Amino acid sequence: MPPAGVTLPPLTYAHLLLIGTATRVVRYVNYASFTFMVWDMLLTLPDEVKYIWKARWTVIKVVFLSNRYVTPIILIGNLYTISGQAKDLSDQVCPRTQLHCI
Repeated sequence: MPPAGVTLPPLTYAHLLLIGTATRVVRYVNYASFTFMVWDMLLTLPDEVKYIWKARWTVIKVVFLSNRYVTPIILIGNLYTISGQAKDLSDQVCPRTQLHCI
């Protein structure tokens, strides 16, 4: 809903087509990004085991591992919300989870 006193122009077929196309592009880019991230994680896993897992615990190691393994979890949640399968999300759920609701 727009704020009180604000009038929005009516949506035309061209607007709806543009919104649908943009939504589809966002989905494809997110899927491609996630695929590339998983591919990169698999490629660099031997070096990660050698240099990170066997190293002593430091702040840098914690930051690296957090970034490495929390990011995919967040992206999976994001992919779920933009996939169109997230029918159970409402306006109250989205701000709490910090996920983008489409």
